[in-house]
Amino acid sequence: MRRDPDDRSDIWDVRDPAKLLRRMASETPFLPGEIRLASVEDASTECRFLGQLRLEPGVVARADEDSHAGYDRRHRLLDEAVAALPAGPEEPGPPWTTVVLVSARYGRVVTGMREHLWDEAVHFCNEYAMRWMLRGDHVLLTEHGWLVQGTSLVGARPHLRSPRRRPVRAHRPRWMSGQATRQISSASRTSSSRAGSG
Repeated sequence: MRRDPDDRSDIWDVRDPAKLLRRMASETPFLPGEIRLASVEDASTECRFLGQLRLEPGVVARADEDSHAGYDRRHRLLDEAVAALPAGPEEPGPPWTTVVLVSARYGRVVTGMREHLWDEAVHFCNEYAMRWMLRGDHVLLTEHGWLVQGTSLVGARPHLRSPRRRPVRAHRPRWMSGQATRQISSASRTSSSRAGSG
């Protein structure tokens, strides 16, 4: 993990994103296409993990579209998810509970339209104000590593498992199966033995 000396930590900045990602993955491994919300207390100092909520890839895919319906789905999903997250004790003074959004997908570790759409939804999520929780970092997790959006915090581990690549197999044409194969192989042995005797 690299921290830019110009970055100034605020109370909602996660102190060690890699540690938080490992903690989240220890309960359930990350899957491509999912969004997770983590509830963290004292994010910039002790970073106590309170809990997480996973939005299924199928649900997220329906909310990913850049349309008014997608916008409504994202807001509704986040409002419900944040309301279900555990929060720290309600004490007088500034809030100490931060909600961190983790977006998992395959591809380069560069934020794109999908991340911007979810970031906008987090920004306007009503539950944050009602529960007195801070809007924290948005972490992008891919098979190449992770990135905290809007900062220079990056890392190679943890990361998503690489997509399975199917092995490339040479397929034998039908005309080469069975008897035809034996005839070709016996013919090639005969021609090679003739070539060697000459």
